[in-house]
Amino acid sequence: MSTDHRPGTQLRATSLDRLGSALTTGELDLEEYERRTGLARSTTSTAELTGLTADLAEDPRAARRRDRREWVEEWRWWLAGVVVLVGAWAAQSAVDGVPRAFWPGVPLGVWAAVLLALAVVPRGRD
Repeated sequence: MSTDHRPGTQLRATSLDRLGSALTTGELDLEEYERRTGLARSTTSTAELTGLTADLAEDPRAARRRDRREWVEEWRWWLAGVVVLVGAWAAQSAVDGVPRAFWPGVPLGVWAAVLLALAVVPRGRD
């Protein structure tokens, strides 16, 4: 029994948009575009629909959105690191009875610098 599902309206629309972008950028000629869009409209399998766009370059807008989401997620991890390290520093200072030198600034600063560099320096895609 097949576990592949019937593609939803949103997935079908996204695939048709990608095919349209590929036609616009010259990745597909008109004949191939028409063939693939016909198949995209009639296919009953998610795998078949996904296969129609698998060889196309990723939509640059989608790639930028994905990169932005990943970068924001990295900052969330950094913020969790702030909570843990500052908490450890505060606990250490409380036990000692005096504020200690703020050592979390070094690892957090380096980590933040790396994240900022990732936002500025262009990265190639594999």
